[in-house]
Amino acid sequence: MARYENIYEYDSALAGDGMTVGIVMARFNQDIGEGLLSACTTELRRLGVAASNIEIATVPGALEIPLALQTMAQSDRFDALVALGAVIRGETYHFEVVSNDSCRSVMEVQLDTGVPIANGILTCENDDQALARTQQKGTDCAQAAVEMANLLRAIAEKTPGSQAVIKVWRDGKTMDLTVTLGERQSTSQAAAGSKGEAKQSEGLLGISVRPLNDAERRDMKIDKNEGLLIVDVAANKPAADVDLRPGDVILKANLKPVNTTAALSKIVNEEGVKRGAIMLQISRRGDVAFRTVPLGK
Repeated sequence: MARYENIYEYDSALAGDGMTVGIVMARFNQDIGEGLLSACTTELRRLGVAASNIEIATVPGALEIPLALQTMAQSDRFDALVALGAVIRGETYHFEVVSNDSCRSVMEVQLDTGVPIANGILTCENDDQALARTQQKGTDCAQAAVEMANLLRAIAEKTPGSQAVIKVWRDGKTMDLTVTLGERQSTSQAAAGSKGEAKQSEGLLGISVRPLNDAERRDMKIDKNEGLLIVDVAANKPAADVDLRPGDVILKANLKPVNTTAALSKIVNEEGVKRGAIMLQISRRGDVAFRTVPLGK
């Protein structure tokens, strides 16, 4: 039964027939990794993924997993990917570094490539905790990979203008409604906005920016005094050299909040040119970082 009236809901599908799934397993703590791998491949085959359509790559440790996943995702051969490994707490801060960075990087690969990745990198206090979780975690990852691949496929098939039949609950009865899907503004369109919004005035930096709208501020939880969306980054310019990207949001320039192109230009021209560089505080997918941009190119 549909949860909401007149709201289309995609079904959760666990049919893996015809899918190709890639698995990257870390060899560090290999006995745990092998347990995860066995459970994962067993469940994938149970869900209908052919053994010949499962590919396995092993890497030294958890920090090497994201690069292998990225290469697999960029090959356009896989419907879904799985990351398997175990990070066990030791006596130093290294545990936090490996746990946090591997998890963050796996998520970035998934978002950057659009290929779903089931993250089965265990982070545990000791070997016993990890071993107790290998069977369930491996199984869960297989199911998550197949379900997400089916979901993305179903979403992609629903093109604007096409019709879909949705089942709704109304007045105590179940009924079918046929709806026509509308077109949602693309990410690139949303970033660029109207032609008049994007400003090319930040020539010294090599970026085009525009102010955030109210909806974007709410979604990103950014204060009204901050926020310039980077629409474009010119190649071979200072911004590109320090890894500024379209979609990044500039929060502050030289520690001063900016929310208009005029405010950014003022700081660039009055402070940046004099000092030969400008420090930008940016937000990228909710993570805050700093970039020092040299000027003069």
